[in-house]
Amino acid sequence: MNGSVYWRKKEIKTLAMKWKIEIYNKFSQPSGVVQDIIDLGIDQVESINFSRLYFLEGNLSIGQVEQICSQLLADRITENYRFYEEKSAPRDNGISQIEVVFKSGVTDTVAENICKGIGDLDISCLPETITAQTGRQYNFHFRADQTSPQSKRDLLEIIATRLLANEVIESFNISM
Repeated sequence: MNGSVYWRKKEIKTLAMKWKIEIYNKFSQPSGVVQDIIDLGIDQVESINFSRLYFLEGNLSIGQVEQICSQLLADRITENYRFYEEKSAPRDNGISQIEVVFKSGVTDTVAENICKGIGDLDISCLPETITAQTGRQYNFHFRADQTSPQSKRDLLEIIATRLLANEVIESFNISM
């Protein structure tokens, strides 16, 4: 009997959800990055939307994630946020995207401070602990032209390696 009780507890423990949180500015987007891309000789990018990313993993309810977003991660005046289970992330058709995160083993001090801040909010998710990771997301809108999907992917690879990610400590993912 003890074996099955232990197994059930262990099974429940593995049900921790991984949340993806996007924090974005209500009023402006990074025009400097567009200029940097033009300086690389790439003129097919029309605009870019930028979001700070947070990945939280633990036994957190939707209400707790809402509280973390509204009280810890986003500035109520200048920023909006959205969150969802990472495995059910919405996909914007026609949007090309680069996500940049720290590589495994690289210290993410912002993530460490988020975990401390969650503790200060007195959010309980026992028996689980909460883990966090930070990142950045860039959504690219290309000019309406005859640029093929492979050409767009090649351009995004250049942008990621030359401008957005420090490949010594960060990895990136391109999705289209």
